[in-house]
Amino acid sequence: MQIGFKNFSTDSADNFRQLMNAVAYPGGTFELTRCDVPNGISPAAGSIILTLCDYTNSIYLAKSHHREEIIRWITFHTGAKITASDMCDFAIGEWSELKKVDNFKLGTAEYPDRSSTLIVDQSDVNFRPVYIQGPGIKLKKKCKLPEVDLFNENNNKFPIGLDFYFTNDRKIMVINRTTKVIGIK
Repeated sequence: MQIGFKNFSTDSADNFRQLMNAVAYPGGTFELTRCDVPNGISPAAGSIILTLCDYTNSIYLAKSHHREEIIRWITFHTGAKITASDMCDFAIGEWSELKKVDNFKLGTAEYPDRSSTLIVDQSDVNFRPVYIQGPGIKLKKKCKLPEVDLFNENNNKFPIGLDFYFTNDRKIMVINRTTKVIGIK
């Protein structure tokens, strides 16, 4: 079994700070502390799970990440339950598996925080350049995303909606529900 963080208290605190920076500054790239994870999940996605999840959370693993060693690792380190997509607090998978956003909890007007957080765990090699605008962004910022319309539909539902954490190796970028996406022609 992979050990996760080498020094849990300082590594999780460092990661929490970086995650809050990523949420506060959408489209920015932030590096998370090294995390020892099983094959099939990036160190960044594993770091998010170890930092934000415990036994009160439920996690959906899409087909690309639904592996016995990942399930054992998550449940051992966090106590979180593995569940169906419509019941999850967090979801991990590739974009092609997670882009069906109607499968996830959007929260309610009274409790918008009860929505799912989607961790898109793959490289952005097939993503296209876009501009983003919103809180935490001065004027507009250029980044790479898989599409435009889905994120704007999500933004139009505010205060409910989904937050997206894009991970690759140790890097993370967040597009939250307050972010508007503008395609580049």
